[in-house]
Amino acid sequence: MILSNIEKQPQSGKYFICVLLSLIFFTLYLEPIAIFGIKFSHIYKFVIIYFLLISIFTHRSHGVIDHYEKSYAVLLYTAYCWAMLPILFSFTRNYMFDSIFIGGQRLFSILLFHWVLHKKYTLDRLFMFYELFLLFAILATLPFLAGLLQPLGQSYDLSKITDDKPFAFIGVFQNSHAASTILSMCGVGAFSISCTTVNRGKKSYYLILTSIFLVLTVLTYSRSGWISFIFGVLSIFWLIKNTSQKYSIIKVFISLIGIILVAIPQVINNTEALTMRALGQTKYNLNTEYNLNNVSSGRLSIWKASGRIFLESTTLEKLAGIGEEELRKRMYREIGAPIFSHNGFINQLLVDGLIGLIILLYLLVYIYLLFSSLAIYKYRVLCISTLFCWLTHFFFQGGDFPIATAFLFLLVAISLLAHNRSDAINLNKPLSGNSAIDKAQ
Repeated sequence: MILSNIEKQPQSGKYFICVLLSLIFFTLYLEPIAIFGIKFSHIYKFVIIYFLLISIFTHRSHGVIDHYEKSYAVLLYTAYCWAMLPILFSFTRNYMFDSIFIGGQRLFSILLFHWVLHKKYTLDRLFMFYELFLLFAILATLPFLAGLLQPLGQSYDLSKITDDKPFAFIGVFQNSHAASTILSMCGVGAFSISCTTVNRGKKSYYLILTSIFLVLTVLTYSRSGWISFIFGVLSIFWLIKNTSQKYSIIKVFISLIGIILVAIPQVINNTEALTMRALGQTKYNLNTEYNLNNVSSGRLSIWKASGRIFLESTTLEKLAGIGEEELRKRMYREIGAPIFSHNGFINQLLVDGLIGLIILLYLLVYIYLLFSSLAIYKYRVLCISTLFCWLTHFFFQGGDFPIATAFLFLLVAISLLAHNRSDAINLNKPLSGNSAIDKAQ
């Protein structure tokens, strides 16, 4: 368990972990602040990009992945192509700097992934980083839940639902969607670990984390996060072949739902607002027709408008995209609101064109095949379920969330190292929660 791993660290190692987590906390907390008109989130990412580039390309690689070097290279180059597209195409667009910022956010995640593998960390050490981030995501909520800090980001606007002011959580993140993405991914990851370990203490620990993540995800009022959490859990149920384990998962998840029903009323003062949000209702549409478009906050209309924008674009725009700022401008002409497509795949098609969409699809398929070929049981379930969680949020919400993307690529790095592990389970064996490796973990 991560706490015992921290306890084993020398005193200097413990100090380093505390300083690192504190630095990450305040960096994320200050992201919404603008300095000379530029958000701090952009400034620190470009500073980190600069140092990552120096670290990676001025030092000779240590042969990070030996047996899977070709797979690693293909994956890395594809990820770089996806990240660099907005920058490469920025010269063909009206809003050049907007595209450069988007490309920079993507590059931040990919360079972190490259740097992690470049440093040649062991699989166990990298997984410890993952577990540490789960713990950090919980600890980072405490100052906000205790009222010691007020979030600087923008939580979900509940004024269109109720005149009261119910509690809406975003914590250290910039907005409700960014918070729900990370929290749901962490929750699904914690639940996956609890389902694939036979250590009772570890199972209980991760079930407690799952419960907290689930409650916090609900409190973001982001339905994309809710759906992502559900699809992530369903994917775990699908991946586990042991029938008795499936029944255990059902019982545990029902218990988690019970925890929500008990905990939520204790935290917020208006459960009616939560119900209205779940049903897609506002103060202004209570008497309107109840249909799928209204329930989905107008997503069907947004997707149709996005389709019209694509069909009416030039051949060059269809291939290379129009950029996000131009998309918002054209969306305003279509539906009267300067918003993006609320679907990551449609948004990718419009922002980076057919070229960008094809590269992204290739990258995601490659990642899925990498995850699905993992022989070690716990990593296979963890990686695929988190990917499904991320994909669900990407489908229903879209948007560039660099921290969530970096979190996903941390699992890609773990999967690459897991492929190289000498005690990997034979792929031909059925998935089972009772393997010697599972017990060792």
